Amino acid sequence: ILQRADRVIISGGELVQPTVVETMVMKILPGTRATCMGAKDPDWGERVELVIECIEDERPDANELLQTLKNHLPPAAIPKAIYFRSPSAKA
Repeated sequence: ILQRADRVIISGGELVQPTVVETMVMKILPGTRATCMGAKDPDWGERVELVIECIEDERPDANELLQTLKNHLPPAAIPKAIYFRSPSAKA
C-alpha cells in the first residue's frame, strides 16, 4: 500500500491524490509548503482546494499558478480555491 485511501479526493467521480497536487505545487514554487484538501461541493461531491504557505510573506500569483498546474495535472486535480498563509500566521 503506497497511500492511504482516506486521503483521496473524489471530485465529479474522478479520484485526485492530494500528494500529487502538493508535490507539483512545491516543484513550481520551490520553498513553499502546500496542503491539498477536499471541500464539500453540492455539484461535484468534493472540490480540490489548496493552502500554500509562502516564504517571507511573498505571495505568488494565483492565476499564473493555476495556468501552470493546468499544464501538469488532470482537470479534476486543478484547485477550485487557493488560500495563502504566511509562515508567521498561527494555526
